[in-house]
Amino acid sequence: MNWFSFFLLIILFQEGFCCLKIRPTVQCTCPDFQGLVLPGGNPSIIDEGGCDRKMICGKHFYTSVLFKFNETEIARPNDVEVYADHWLRSTLDLGQNLESGPAIDFFDYFGIICENSTWYATKAPLGFEYTSIEGKWKGSGNGGELEGKKTKVDSFSCHPPGSAQCTCPDIRELVDPRDETTVTSMDIGLVPITMKDGCVTSITCGTHVWTWIRTYYNESEITPPDDIDVEPFYANIDAVATGKWNDPPGYSIDMFSYFGLICENNEWYATKYPVGIQYFAIDDIKRFGENGELDGKKSKVKKIFCMLPGDAPTLPPVTTPAVENTPPQPQCTCPDFRELMYPDLRLGGDNVSIIDEGGCDRKIICGNHISTAVLFRFNETEISPPSNIYSGLNENDQWLRTITTINFSAKPGPAIDFFDYFGIICENNIWYATKAPLGFQYNTIEGNREGSGNAGELEGKKTKIDLFYCLPPTLPACTCPDIRELVDPRDETTVTSMAIDTVPFTMKDGCVTSITCGTHVWTWIRTYYNESEITPPDDIYEYDASDYVNIDAVATGKWNDPPGYSIDMFSYFGLICENNEWYATKYPVGIEYFAIDGIKRFGENGELDGKKSKVKKIFCMLPGEAPTLPPVTTPVAGNLCDKCEIQPILVNPENGMDLKPSSLTEIGQDGCVLTYLRCTIENTICISMQVYAKTATETVAIGNDDTIVSDATITCQPNGKYGFGTTKDIESVYCVYEGCM
Repeated sequence: MNWFSFFLLIILFQEGFCCLKIRPTVQCTCPDFQGLVLPGGNPSIIDEGGCDRKMICGKHFYTSVLFKFNETEIARPNDVEVYADHWLRSTLDLGQNLESGPAIDFFDYFGIICENSTWYATKAPLGFEYTSIEGKWKGSGNGGELEGKKTKVDSFSCHPPGSAQCTCPDIRELVDPRDETTVTSMDIGLVPITMKDGCVTSITCGTHVWTWIRTYYNESEITPPDDIDVEPFYANIDAVATGKWNDPPGYSIDMFSYFGLICENNEWYATKYPVGIQYFAIDDIKRFGENGELDGKKSKVKKIFCMLPGDAPTLPPVTTPAVENTPPQPQCTCPDFRELMYPDLRLGGDNVSIIDEGGCDRKIICGNHISTAVLFRFNETEISPPSNIYSGLNENDQWLRTITTINFSAKPGPAIDFFDYFGIICENNIWYATKAPLGFQYNTIEGNREGSGNAGELEGKKTKIDLFYCLPPTLPACTCPDIRELVDPRDETTVTSMAIDTVPFTMKDGCVTSITCGTHVWTWIRTYYNESEITPPDDIYEYDASDYVNIDAVATGKWNDPPGYSIDMFSYFGLICENNEWYATKYPVGIEYFAIDGIKRFGENGELDGKKSKVKKIFCMLPGEAPTLPPVTTPVAGNLCDKCEIQPILVNPENGMDLKPSSLTEIGQDGCVLTYLRCTIENTICISMQVYAKTATETVAIGNDDTIVSDATITCQPNGKYGFGTTKDIESVYCVYEGCM
């Protein structure tokens, strides 16, 4: 922010206080979901407002959605026994007595929605299981082709999570297996895999032109060549450089080692490029990176195409040219980390597994607990000691914490990776922590235990590890990060940062479910335009996509005002968690911005509600004595969902490969426009054909990725523009074809 903007912001804080408006909560018209559970089940279902629910289950044979084929949009297999059971599955293992796998949010996993007073599943990441006319159990569905198909929930079962908590998503949900005779999608259950501790550790495919990994250049560290003709949105990391689609599979390969698959920050990445990447140059079709130059660069895995292995043996190891000047894997100079474990095994856990991941990288899975901590001395840290610390106890009687609750007898909470959580590094033969997301605990001169540190101000400060505790996790892992790590509490008298302990919150099943703050000019949520679905106004002053945005709790006020009504930040700002990230979806008083001719505000009448903005930080004025904010009704903007026209957004880019999709428009049951799009070329098979949509901020694939036809359905939004799922305000749609024969 420049100085002009800074002074305008100071002026803003001198304005007066006004009323607040909140949109009413939508009442759910569907029956109690608990009434659909199979006899004997009694899972805990959390009501999150409207028809949003959360139910934590473990991946298991008994975690499933039972359905009827006459109540689903899923095509029925030819050999199905219609009077037997069929169910959407959460695992491929048919062992009914096996321990449950990792925790999932049942509603999110199966995309459960309420429509016309009926519960439907709209996702089946691992397809479905059915009974064949021969009396055998068979599986079907993979590669995402069931995404969006509605299935009425006839009944369901939910098995509690087991102890094996894989820290990465199930990679099988990204796999699209192909059959060598028809190159059509097959059941994911046909792909040979191995597992350990609830995680997939190998996937076996055959080398073939139909075995590759799909990524996107904007989600990869790879830079496309300068002579690329039209930069594609995606890149295919091939298993072989040449071949025909009807060739038999070649050698069998393990996709993990062949493509260097790794998991970081809950995402899968490829790091090896066996034959480089093919691209369309201005004058020819070329390939780059085939000599190993790209190896080591990370590319996010969007889909894995896997030709089912044939009769050929597993690929023998071959020597490939090494990248020049590749340094050897460094040896760790720090002592064995296990030697720092606290000697009292009652607190530290006597069976902590420490995984060596090369160099000084380690992985330790612990549970959030007062006894999962890093003990340190203030003369060996860059953290400043509090003024009221009691120095008469042991010098290391203060600790970086993983929880703010002081209860030694409580069960450990959700799983964390200890090394990642505390940012542990080795430097000059010494182990240091460099992060403390929830600050530290210490003893005061009055004999109390107090906490300090929040809002990331300890990030990067090195703390020598004197000792550590680690208790194994016992509670189901919360599917979202601890949102308290984003909170910066403020005191009403000085507006200075306070300890995170001072913020009232509630928890359930290891997850924070509410945070209470006071309405104030210092209560807001920080996001960035380039991480939000919000489009800034045309008259914004000196706009940059990397500018931050504050989603305010109140429109006016002074910094030294007392806190107003108490609010629950979850319901007030519509906080949701998706893909391991927190988003705000409500904008109570809109967003203030600096226009060319003054300070303005937009979205104050609810026009922005529903748009997702990633939460980067939560500023929270500690609540005062005012009561909780009562609900207030605000007017709803006019609905234009019957006004969309398809022709203006059908485009035909002049690159020789892209064409307009065919379209069919009709009015849906809710009175809104629906348009069906299709990309296909008569008598032609392609490696890939797909429907794409472009908005003001992104270009995304909205159709299924197929060889013969790609379909997508777009809907008209209340603002009179088309949308597709979370993709809003579509400006154009078109087809992309690749490798057509």
